[in-house]
Amino acid sequence: MPSPKERYLRLPADPRRDFPAFGPPQGDGMPLIINRAKLDTANFFRHCHDGAELFVVVGGEGLYLNQNQTVPLCVGDVFVVNDCQVHGFRNTRRLEMYNLLFEPQSLLPPLDLVGDLPGYYALFHWEPRHRREEGAFGHLRLSPELLRGLEPLLAAMEREYWDEPPGWRLAVKELFWQLVLRLSRHYQDVTTPVSRATVRMAEVLRLLEAEAGQALSVTELAARTHLSVNQFRRVFRRATGAAPGAYRLQRALLRGASLLRDHGASVKEAAQATGFHDASHFTRLFRRHLGVKPSEYVPAP
Repeated sequence: MPSPKERYLRLPADPRRDFPAFGPPQGDGMPLIINRAKLDTANFFRHCHDGAELFVVVGGEGLYLNQNQTVPLCVGDVFVVNDCQVHGFRNTRRLEMYNLLFEPQSLLPPLDLVGDLPGYYALFHWEPRHRREEGAFGHLRLSPELLRGLEPLLAAMEREYWDEPPGWRLAVKELFWQLVLRLSRHYQDVTTPVSRATVRMAEVLRLLEAEAGQALSVTELAARTHLSVNQFRRVFRRATGAAPGAYRLQRALLRGASLLRDHGASVKEAAQATGFHDASHFTRLFRRHLGVKPSEYVPAP
């Protein structure tokens, strides 16, 4: 019988899929499971999770399978799987990797802390979605030196998680954020054509999260990714589910909502801070998209 830390919820069978699906981690109130897995068997069944998985390959070799392709894995490979993407492994030979299954909403840092890290957007957001929509398998490959520097952090996180010394939950979360930071910085330093393109698109998403991005036209955003305007629109929609203009508006309204709710801004102040010169226009769009007037959104004193 698995340890309580290893338990996860098996989702109900669905005739539309021929693979098992699992819910998020269920043990000890910690939205994360970490294991150093050793796959000595030839194949590991296809499955999916409701949540995200971070893989760091530290030994051996094998093939990674998803719905679109089969990709060889090497020592130093790092990638994230989310949105219940079907995946598995084949032809593994002493394949060894750290596997972190986690709930992104609970463990990933807030966007205001990673706004200057396009590598974060690339690794944890853009790349997994692009892999699902386009079938491309972009990923981070650490050099042997970088991997050696990262392994003590992973080992410390695993020890805290399984040994449960006092304060282990806090320690695991702190170490997880350190891991996210270091991987994001490493991603930005990679110089392959695929990684550069990924970081450029992630930088566009970062700009649209920031106030400065509101002033950039679609043409300017496309130029930053080295794509034509039509290519940019197509790739952007596949990655975010929205056209650039709609995504820009959505992010502006959500920032305005945050200003109203968390910072005590007035409706006029929130409108001006998010690029609306007319508070009434901000109010109309806010109500249309969020279902409530900004004045009603402000918490009661």
